[in-house]
Amino acid sequence: MLISRRHFLSGFASLGALSGLSLPAYASEGKRVIVVRAFGGWDTTFCLDPRLTTFGSNGRLLNHGPDFDQTGVGLDVESIENYNGIPIATNIAVNKRPAIDTFFSQYANQSIVVNGIYTSSIVHAECEKRILTGTRNSSNPDFGMMSALKGASAHALPYMDLTGGAFLGEHAALSGQVGRNNQIKALLDRSQFLPGPIGSGTSYPLFNPTSAEQDLLDDFYQRRLDNLTQSGWSDPRSQSHLDGLLESQDRLEQLILQGDLIADNIDFGSNSDLGTQGELLAYLMSEGLAHGGSLNADGGWDTHDNLGDQHGLHNDLFIGLKRLADALASYDLLKDTMVVVVSEMSRTPVMNSDNGKDHWSYTSALLFGANLEGGRVLGGTDETLSGQGINLEDGSINPNAPKLQYDQFVAGILHAAGDDAESFLPNVEVLHGIVD
Repeated sequence: MLISRRHFLSGFASLGALSGLSLPAYASEGKRVIVVRAFGGWDTTFCLDPRLTTFGSNGRLLNHGPDFDQTGVGLDVESIENYNGIPIATNIAVNKRPAIDTFFSQYANQSIVVNGIYTSSIVHAECEKRILTGTRNSSNPDFGMMSALKGASAHALPYMDLTGGAFLGEHAALSGQVGRNNQIKALLDRSQFLPGPIGSGTSYPLFNPTSAEQDLLDDFYQRRLDNLTQSGWSDPRSQSHLDGLLESQDRLEQLILQGDLIADNIDFGSNSDLGTQGELLAYLMSEGLAHGGSLNADGGWDTHDNLGDQHGLHNDLFIGLKRLADALASYDLLKDTMVVVVSEMSRTPVMNSDNGKDHWSYTSALLFGANLEGGRVLGGTDETLSGQGINLEDGSINPNAPKLQYDQFVAGILHAAGDDAESFLPNVEVLHGIVD
């Protein structure tokens, strides 16, 4: 088997695409999964877990809702509207977050909101890995990567990470990361150059082989593989790494053949907005390159001193989500693709002295698509935005039950996607209420 890696091998190897593969021993049919990250900490009262400014019976302030005017003038015009059974905070009267109304007016019937997810931390990095991997270990894959494994045999890059923020675990060979500024285009097109470290005076690639030189490199690489194979690597771990290397090379060949699908649809050096990312991912999925992927809703979500920015951040998020949903629907993919929108934390119930809100260890999630039975809210919070007890079987609030934990939420996502949650998160109770 002659492996040709012309104009591409050295660059792509630097992304970890040649890592060994370690796939689960099961195969399953199920849903595609797209992860949308709104990291930094959204204020759930602005949309998914609606709360207007409220006071207790003793006059004590319990919660600053999105209706509180950060200028101190008074209360803004806000309402809690019902969208096919889902209560959502909107600001239609003065048009501050119109995209929320636009999205739920069309997609509430296939949307589920999960409230009161406890991350047991208020540190960004800790909460990120917990809400994505269901563990406290950043070396584990996120639930999007876990679910994409079932598409490993049919796609060159089962998991497409369009911003470089996904957790891949030991499955880097099954993922393509374009980088926050679309650096992958420089690897697909060797005429593009990546700048080196500031002050280095260098740029990459440092070396572009001629056709003859590439033939020599390919020949050397092939002979090395042959020698390793024939040298009797009998221990299972070494053989597994070698098998993974060979499989990743086959995937690389597929990517080269389909590379124009990526290169022709991204701008090198630019950071795409959520809508553009979503439309590109939907296209790559429709063309068979990817099974699922990970997207990012950029913005300054960490609003310690500017809570009013949550209006614009939420509006931009739902503009992007609608573009993603519309694109999936146009390719007839929405019916078998579950989009999971998460933020690693929320904001405190009451504003601080800087007109912002600080970190809060409870968060929410939005799920839509995949023929979900929508119009439902699972779990909930009390008047101080602390999680309430939940019945994991149907998602109903149960004061006598424990609160919803981040690992149970992730296990529920995997189960809803048709994956074996136990193989990834052993001994974790599953949030069955999403689909059962």
